[in-house]
Amino acid sequence: MAVASASTAQSTAGDLAFHARGFELSLVAGNKRPNTIKSYLEAVEQLDAFLRAHGMPLDVENIRREHVESFQADQLAPLKPASAANRYRSLQQFFKWLTIEGSATPEAPATAHFRMARRGPRRGIQGRAALASPHQRSVGDDP
Repeated sequence: MAVASASTAQSTAGDLAFHARGFELSLVAGNKRPNTIKSYLEAVEQLDAFLRAHGMPLDVENIRREHVESFQADQLAPLKPASAANRYRSLQQFFKWLTIEGSATPEAPATAHFRMARRGPRRGIQGRAALASPHQRSVGDDP
């Protein structure tokens, strides 16, 4: 499985596209499933494209939490929260690998946190009570 860079620009020794190739080799050597490898690498490619488009640093030593959080916020607009969370978890694995390899600092984006935003109304106790038959409702439940 070859890593297709998100841009046509030549990759340099410290940028995401360069490290994505090493990450791919590590995943293959770790006997990860092809779909897992694909998902992880697509997330790295999408982050690379986002950083390039917004003039943010591409060198892994200079990518910080706020850069990844900007990417996350951008991903939440067109995607369902679960899809954006999956991309984030894929990137988390990439940055953990970079830290182990010594290419990124421990305060790098692997420490960023992701919170899924809910879409639509929450169905809690009140939602279930509204669905119950009139005989099952307790005193104080709204009809």
